[in-house]
Amino acid sequence: MSLQDQLKFNVHRLFALRFSTAFMVVVPVMVPLYQSLGLSMQEIFITEAIFSLVVCFGEVPSGYLADLLGRRKVLIFGSLVWAAGNLYLPFADGFWSLALYEATLGIAVAMVSGADIALAYDSELALKGSQNRQRQLVGKMFSVGYVSVALSCALASVLLYWGDLHLVARAQAVAGLLPLLVVWGLVEAPCHEDAMVLPTESPAQSRSAWRQHAANFVKVLRVLWSTNPLLRYVCLAACFIPTIGMCTFLILPKVWEYHAVPLTYFGWIACASAIVAAFSSRLTHRVEDWIGSRWMLVLIGCVPTIGLIGLAGLPLGGALLMAASLTISRSMMAVLLSEALNRRLASGYRATAMSLTSFGSRVSFVCIGPPVGFALDVLTLPQVLLLVALLSTLICVAFLLPLGLSVNSALQANEADHRNAADADAVADQVQVYQPKVLQEQDDLNAVDADEKLVVMD
Repeated sequence: MSLQDQLKFNVHRLFALRFSTAFMVVVPVMVPLYQSLGLSMQEIFITEAIFSLVVCFGEVPSGYLADLLGRRKVLIFGSLVWAAGNLYLPFADGFWSLALYEATLGIAVAMVSGADIALAYDSELALKGSQNRQRQLVGKMFSVGYVSVALSCALASVLLYWGDLHLVARAQAVAGLLPLLVVWGLVEAPCHEDAMVLPTESPAQSRSAWRQHAANFVKVLRVLWSTNPLLRYVCLAACFIPTIGMCTFLILPKVWEYHAVPLTYFGWIACASAIVAAFSSRLTHRVEDWIGSRWMLVLIGCVPTIGLIGLAGLPLGGALLMAASLTISRSMMAVLLSEALNRRLASGYRATAMSLTSFGSRVSFVCIGPPVGFALDVLTLPQVLLLVALLSTLICVAFLLPLGLSVNSALQANEADHRNAADADAVADQVQVYQPKVLQEQDDLNAVDADEKLVVMD
């Protein structure tokens, strides 16, 4: 099989990998499961903060290793750790055992996060796919993940009809083996421009090797921060916006409990939410082309605040609609920011840069998540929702507003370039029309002079 054929299968296998890692049967009932094992809401948020903290410390090194050693090796290691962590879940009991489970999954996610999209993007580049195909790649990856989440959530509800929450945990242990069935068939894509330099690791040159590692890391930071304001604000938005989505995800089960929704329906609600997210992620770029990037950012920025306020005050039907709007906003924002980063990053450091932005989002949740969990234990649910809505507004003003202004400046610069190019083409057309006319007039004058000379000679 030629490399081109292998790369074509690569993209499909990476879609399958995204499907298998997103197939989390435990997700829709995670909060009730952890509460049944004796955890408070603050402890649940702390376990998720531990997960984020492990990802924080592992994400950037794993992305760097993916750029240096290859995405495939990192993805294989991450899939092995993912399987080990999920096999441990049925035996977890109490805060510390669940914290260990979350930490193990954090290591796996740190290995896989960024490397899968980077390998898919590089494979598409090596196949010389159109820019439109490359642009839609990220949306398809997210859509596959959302479809997987939908199916796993539906399975969770079905399992709850037959058994209890512990049956769901055992099913999750089996589902954790799925990535191992996919990842072995991956191949490395050819490296493109600005590849990382792998330093020599011999003892005599270790100091030089560390300097090279530091130089590579500083290079990535300089690209993210100093290349242009638009890329800088995209990175900042990618670091802080997902925090609201994570907090909302953990609060929603309490919303359904508040409205007395039976536990067996949690999976179906999460399934419907994932289906909405899948369609939203596929429609993201069509909506962006229709209303423009600036209005897209305004829409996505306002929806979380409105949705959280609606969850705080509306009955069950309205709460379901607000939850759907939050899902649409979160999925579209994820596609927009991820695609914007991938499009502006070179292949040689794409995985490192993606891991850096994910690192920022995890740090953000570590700082914000546990206080939100504590608030859920001491305040009423509507009060907490209003506080998170206020936080969402502050984050949007701080990061989405500068991003929107940068997009506006970039669009104005592009329009000015198009006008200048159009003016240059118009001048060139006038010159092309004028030059033949001048040449024709010169030919006529030369012909008259020749006739006069002939008359004089006669």
